[in-house]
Amino acid sequence: MRLGRNRAAVAEVAAREDEHESTPYELAAVELLTVDGSMSGWIATDGARTSDWLNATDAAAIHGLRPHDAAQSVPPYPEAQPPTSVDRDRIVWVIPPPLPANRHLRLHRRRMRVRIELDGYDIVGQVHVRPGADANDAILRGTRAMVPLTDVEVRSHDDASNCMMRPVLIVNATHVLRLISDGPRRTAAAPEPEPATAALPAPAPPPPPPAAPLPAESPGHALVVLLEAGIIDVVEFQAMRARIGATTATP
Repeated sequence: MRLGRNRAAVAEVAAREDEHESTPYELAAVELLTVDGSMSGWIATDGARTSDWLNATDAAAIHGLRPHDAAQSVPPYPEAQPPTSVDRDRIVWVIPPPLPANRHLRLHRRRMRVRIELDGYDIVGQVHVRPGADANDAILRGTRAMVPLTDVEVRSHDDASNCMMRPVLIVNATHVLRLISDGPRRTAAAPEPEPATAALPAPAPPPPPPAAPLPAESPGHALVVLLEAGIIDVVEFQAMRARIGATTATP
């Protein structure tokens, strides 16, 4: 009898395990926009970040997938049935569940504010880029299709009053039509450089002051007048000036 009771207990445990495997134990509610419309459901990421989980597969397994009902903050919990496979290329964006408590899953990178244009929507938010990269590297030239943004504002092209604010939004880069980035922020405006000018030549030294003219009544002045008039030549001028100098120098 004891053996029979043990067999019954083992069978009951096995049945519970089968029931547990049919519906994952840890599911999280998500809202997603697809090319077919707004949907909601539940996902099982096995403890990974939602963006990592989406990038790891070409098709997302969504439990209890149904059209999104704005009146319900959380979609109905799914029945014990296989999930619906949604092709990742058909997903425009995903609103993930709250960030996990495990801090090691969060990546701390430089933030850049961007504006993304999609078909029918404008998205403004912050993209987290690795050192040395920019927003284009993270979104348009990156290897990951699903890119998370933080502090997000979504506006509809058809209705400007239709605005949605979310702490995190995971955008499919394949649906991005246009990307505008603020780029690195400057703390202060740099002064404009002064226009280059050609070097000016050094000013020429002033000419020496002219020699003081001889007094009109001096003998030397009379000799200069005679020389300039052509009455005497240079030899006579020098001889006469020598004689005059010798005479004036005698005490």
